[in-house]
Amino acid sequence: MKKTLPCILIILCASAGATWIYAAAQDQTQPTTIILVRHAEKSDDGTDNPHLTLKGTQRAEDLAYILDHVKLAAIYSTPFHRTRETGEPTARRQAKKIRLYQTDDQNFLDRLLEEQRGGNILIVGHSNTVPVLVNQLTGSEDFAWLHDSVYDNLYIVTVREKGQAKVLRLRFGATTPEK
Repeated sequence: MKKTLPCILIILCASAGATWIYAAAQDQTQPTTIILVRHAEKSDDGTDNPHLTLKGTQRAEDLAYILDHVKLAAIYSTPFHRTRETGEPTARRQAKKIRLYQTDDQNFLDRLLEEQRGGNILIVGHSNTVPVLVNQLTGSEDFAWLHDSVYDNLYIVTVREKGQAKVLRLRFGATTPEK
């Protein structure tokens, strides 16, 4: 019995180690779901940093409503009023702080995929940045900039690794004309 006990302990430790390595490998391949939207309707106040209109505020509330049952790990927004205000109702309902990102940050997606692996993430961007992020995630050039009048696109991107992702493109809130 004394000789078999060390053998049993070695087998148990090896088995536990193999289980840990297997679990760690699975975590690396667990998909990350990134939900991307353009900010909601903005006011035409002549500034570079306008707030949302009443329609935009309603669209932001609509976004929060449809994401009520999606447990978000994080919410990201550019530092502009219109993007933060679009994400605020969702952040409030999910008790999350909005994390700011810069549109010229070349490492943003790499960091996000590393830090938020396996989570559900909301990113609020702009007509020219949301399609660029979707293209970077998919490794394609399939998504063009959105027309200035389009606010209702919602992209759900399932990513196992950057450059290999699947996209579901939906619409939410009041319909805006596709130009």
